[in-house]
Amino acid sequence: MKERLRTSDIAIFCGIAALILFGHSVIADRSANAAGLTPLLMQGSGISYLPVVNENASQLEFNAREMLYTIGSAQLSYATNVANGRYAELQELKNIGYLQPNVTGGLLVGSYSITFYLPQNKHGFTLVAEPDTLDLRPFMITENQDVVLLTPSIMTDPTEAWETVRAMESEMLYDTNRYGFFNGLQLLNYDPPLQVRLNAEQTSYALHSFSEGGTYGFTLDESIVYIDSFASYLAGDTRDFEDVSY
Repeated sequence: MKERLRTSDIAIFCGIAALILFGHSVIADRSANAAGLTPLLMQGSGISYLPVVNENASQLEFNAREMLYTIGSAQLSYATNVANGRYAELQELKNIGYLQPNVTGGLLVGSYSITFYLPQNKHGFTLVAEPDTLDLRPFMITENQDVVLLTPSIMTDPTEAWETVRAMESEMLYDTNRYGFFNGLQLLNYDPPLQVRLNAEQTSYALHSFSEGGTYGFTLDESIVYIDSFASYLAGDTRDFEDVSY
């Protein structure tokens, strides 16, 4: 009787082990389902399915972050020593010798394209490192001089103010074939105050919010940003990157 129980126990154990192995194989082969989402949201959906860090991707992301630090430092130097507090477009940094004359946003760092977004008065800047592939993550640096990891956040406008500004930009694109700036006081009257920053060609924009404080009475809020080229709201994460899991 005891021998039969042992045999039965072994059979049950083997069956459970087989089910566990099967379950792992199914999970390992499963791809992220992001139908109907933007490429960035597809990327965000896929992050949780990566059990092992891609060392090549890690190095590429490190290079992108270092390049953002480098350009952020160049921006600070330009604003302090050249332009009386105003920041620069890519071409301006090249003209003054802070960057090589032949580089473009797509050649500053491998596997990324870096886009410059500036407000109308140039009292601030936003640099976004946009990855070429979905296994890399986007990063941002602003006049706050912190490199920020960007991840997909909400899929609807946080408030009516954000929705209104985005609708105004869409209307301007429809009417003039490019985006544009609006009355700064009008945007500052929103709650929270908002600011549009455009790339040099005015083909894409970044929409930020502000909180009270800072040199000009407001400080940039990096916790959420709308980037038109991603068609997504993104959450900014300023934690130490060693603590941010994939």
